[in-house]
Amino acid sequence: VPQSLSLTLVSPAADSVPLVLTNSGNAELVWQLRTNWSDSVSSDEGDWTHSGEHSYDDAWHISSQETYSAPYAWYCGDDIQETYANSMDARLVTPAVMLGANPSFSFRQWFRSEYDGRSGFEDYFWDGAVVDISTNDGVSFERIVPAGGYPYKITPNDDSPFPDHTPCLAGTGGWETVSFDLDQYAGETVKIRFRFGSDMYSVERGWFVDDILFSWESSWITLGTSSGTVAESSSAILPVSVDSAGLVLGEYNNTISLICNDPARPELSVPVTLYVVAADDSVYIAMDENNPNSFIISWQANTSHSYSLVTNTNLNNDSWLGIPGYTNMPGINGTMSYTGNVDGASSKFYRVDEEPL
Repeated sequence: VPQSLSLTLVSPAADSVPLVLTNSGNAELVWQLRTNWSDSVSSDEGDWTHSGEHSYDDAWHISSQETYSAPYAWYCGDDIQETYANSMDARLVTPAVMLGANPSFSFRQWFRSEYDGRSGFEDYFWDGAVVDISTNDGVSFERIVPAGGYPYKITPNDDSPFPDHTPCLAGTGGWETVSFDLDQYAGETVKIRFRFGSDMYSVERGWFVDDILFSWESSWITLGTSSGTVAESSSAILPVSVDSAGLVLGEYNNTISLICNDPARPELSVPVTLYVVAADDSVYIAMDENNPNSFIISWQANTSHSYSLVTNTNLNNDSWLGIPGYTNMPGINGTMSYTGNVDGASSKFYRVDEEPL
């Protein structure tokens, strides 16, 4: 507990919140925490997209036939026929995800495609798949390579959508994990594309994809402890620090995942929402440390307002005058300031006026 975290921080500020992990079982619980974006596949496609090189081969859809974590997985194939089609070039694309530091990507797959297996072609498949990444919202993609490399190759074949000997994913059935190091894309907003292709002759069951996961080190979430154990019938407090320093005003979303050896629930996800807001309007006046004949007025800005710095020599009337260059300014994240000269006036007053944009 809690099952989700939501907090509001004035920029810049930090806070710490506890997660409490309770082991009610009869054996030691071994766990680790990480921040991520994950999708265990639900009945709602959400912001996922899929397409085909031709209208007839857009075969990606959500299915319950084979799943790693029930009840659904993405499937490239036909639920009724339990096969994919000939001459396919089908693509499935994740929503856009902004990566943090040291990012990685992984998913579970169940893959059965047409195997070659002739002498000299023991690691070749006629039909297979590749994984690509985009950093420009899907305008273009480039190939990424899983840890350990692609295990198979595409048999040379003029009817395949892939060039001869293309390294690929393929298989003869059974669930396995595929993972990628995305270090070179740290800080980027990316989309991942699953691309499956078949030739014109024989078909098999197809490609199931489940438990899609982006992991990274978040810039604004710090996990006080990233791994540990909890004895049976006891609890542990896992501190989570949240820091809004360097973040622009707005809403931020992340997920903390707990991966453990619980046979019934090996992974728990805790959604985290952070709202970064401006401080209450405030004005400060002080002498300029670098110039004894000057003073500095500073005030907190809010992006939904405009500000005017005005002056008057008499608080009892409304003849306030705007100071050139500091009138009707749009809000700017953080603090704005004005440096003025001590001009010898018998009395002078300053005021910051605020109006909604």
